[in-house]
Amino acid sequence: MTTQPSDRCRTLLEQLSRYIDGDLTPVERRSMSAHLRRCPCCQTIRRTALAMSSSSTAFARFDLQICSWLSA
Repeated sequence: MTTQPSDRCRTLLEQLSRYIDGDLTPVERRSMSAHLRRCPCCQTIRRTALAMSSSSTAFARFDLQICSWLSA
């Protein structure tokens, strides 16, 4: 099991945010998906990035809700 990212991992992880946002070309997306299926290290990093993204989105919604309550 890989515990440290390889050079290939580092290259692909530079594109992880674009992958999560759906901003990769179809070729880039297929390459990233294939790598994620077989690389436990990158799977962990992806899960962490998704969790952080979800938490940030939830916090932003909560923050907007508080602002609307305060301005009412």
